[in-house]
Amino acid sequence: MTEPEGSEPAQDLSDQDIFAVLDSDHRALLELADRAATTGGADELAVHCEQLVMLAVRHFVAEEQYLFPLMRQHLPDGDRSVHRLSDAHRHLESELRRLEDVERSPQAVGPILADVRARLVDHVESLSQAFASLRGEIDPAEAQRLGDDVLGVEQLAPTRPRLDHSDSPALNKLVSLVEGYVDRIRDAYTHRGVERDER
Repeated sequence: MTEPEGSEPAQDLSDQDIFAVLDSDHRALLELADRAATTGGADELAVHCEQLVMLAVRHFVAEEQYLFPLMRQHLPDGDRSVHRLSDAHRHLESELRRLEDVERSPQAVGPILADVRARLVDHVESLSQAFASLRGEIDPAEAQRLGDDVLGVEQLAPTRPRLDHSDSPALNKLVSLVEGYVDRIRDAYTHRGVERDER
C-alpha cells in the first residue's frame, strides 16, 4: 500500500513478507487518520478522508484474502479470531461509509474520525500477537510470496466501503476484482483522493 502524501518516503515493500506489508499498512492508516483529524481546509480534509477510506478498504480486502486463511490454519483459536476481525472490518467500513456521506467539516467529521482511529488502534493491537505467532509457523519464503500477493491484491481491490462481505476467500477475490475495477474507474473520473493541485 502506498504511504500517504507528505509522509516519509515509502519503504520498498516488494521484498517484504506479509506481516511487514500489513504492518506498513497499519502505520499508514493511523498516520492518515491523524492527518485528517488535524487538517485545516475543507478541500484538504475531504482528500484525506477519501484517502483513508480507500487505503482501509484495500487493506481489509487483503487481510480477508490472505491473512485470514493463515490464521484459520495455524492458530488454535483461528476461527474465533477471524470471526471477530471480520466483525471489526464490517463495523469499521460502516464508519468509513459515514465518513464518506457526512458533510466535510471538522465539526461533522471529527467524532467519526475519532471513532475510526480508535477502532484502527484496536485492529492493530489485536493483530500484533497473531503476527508474532504466525511468524513462527509460516515458512519465510511462503511469507514473502504472500507479501507480494497482498501488494498485488491491494492494487486491484475496491476502494469504497463494501455492503457485502463473504467468508469464502475465493468468492471474496471474485467480487473484489469486479468491485475494484468499477471503483477505480469512478475514482479516476472524479479525482477521488487526489490533491487539487495534482489533478
